[in-house]
Amino acid sequence: WTPILSRWQNGGVSATYTQQTGHYTKIGNMVTLSFKIVVSAIASQGTSLTFIDGCPFTITSGSRETGTGVLSVKTALPNSEVFLPHESNNALIIRDAARANWSSADWVAGAFFGSVTFPLL
Repeated sequence: WTPILSRWQNGGVSATYTQQTGHYTKIGNMVTLSFKIVVSAIASQGTSLTFIDGCPFTITSGSRETGTGVLSVKTALPNSEVFLPHESNNALIIRDAARANWSSADWVAGAFFGSVTFPLL
């Protein structure tokens, strides 16, 4: 799959990607997604929540926020901490470093690597 930097509202993200790689494994109703994104420049971006778009599986309301994700490199969104599946737009939505709120920080040039596992319900 092709992971894409995105914003929830007011326009997408216009980025220059150096790398966009996504892999998945599906066993039964469990899915593990992994991705590597490297961005050399951000020309423009919308506002509101920050997320990764392009998830190749339909995330239903039953599996919303049921998975667990880990970020190994996050220089493209330094204040991020974890991310979870969300049923709207089949997105991987990101929590801030305090894990208290969904992130609305701006994407910046850098890298964003991670993986998430969740059930398809």
